[in-house]
Amino acid sequence: MPVQANISNKQSFEVIIQDVDGANRMIVCTGKLNVFLNATDNTASGNGVTKKETFTALIDPQLEAGQFKRALAMASLAGINYFDNDPTQRDGARWEIEDAQADFDDESGQVELRVSLMVNPRGIGSSAGIQSISFQVTTIASVQGQ
Repeated sequence: MPVQANISNKQSFEVIIQDVDGANRMIVCTGKLNVFLNATDNTASGNGVTKKETFTALIDPQLEAGQFKRALAMASLAGINYFDNDPTQRDGARWEIEDAQADFDDESGQVELRVSLMVNPRGIGSSAGIQSISFQVTTIASVQGQ
């Protein structure tokens, strides 16, 4: 089940366009998705552990049914951490954005951003985490009478 995340530093703007499928608005929304995904390698071998989670958030614009045409989501790591419990070992970590998608949420009438993350610390007692993701979602819509 995806985890609901909070958004900070949200900014958006709207541009009038002319698209072949009748879309006439492009809305770009950017911000920071505040998440918490942390893993600690407590294995006796120090071979690493992997933790994955999907985070969601509702973003601009507010649309009526049928106005949404499509959306494109991009995400990048904004806040990460790493703790090495034993600097004499060959430890390390991986942080990944495995997927970023945006689609219309029928219940709210907003665009839902979904970001799937992975963190993988390697080394006895080492830990790694992700605290925030920067995102940009571009939405194409057909808005009449505005």
